[in-house]
Amino acid sequence: EPKQVLIIGGGDGGAMREVLKHESVQKCTLCDVDKMVPEISRKYFPKLSCAFDDPRADVIIGDGFKHLEDKNDCYDVIIVDSSDPDGPASTLFGE
Repeated sequence: EPKQVLIIGGGDGGAMREVLKHESVQKCTLCDVDKMVPEISRKYFPKLSCAFDDPRADVIIGDGFKHLEDKNDCYDVIIVDSSDPDGPASTLFGE
């Protein structure tokens, strides 16, 4: 019965949409580094990003791992929804 959930990445909102289907969840925080991903998802994928309008949703633009640095036992579940470092997004992980 998780109550507090953190999603690192997942700016399209799909993971958040699925998390918020669970009634036990009181708050779902999504932390994505790219502010354009949620914006574009809202515009072009409203069925995927509909969770952003849920009152239990909180979207933070920033580094998810830095967000966690000062948090102790804040979240019952942490989901990392990021691109696979191999394949089409590999350039995102290089120098």
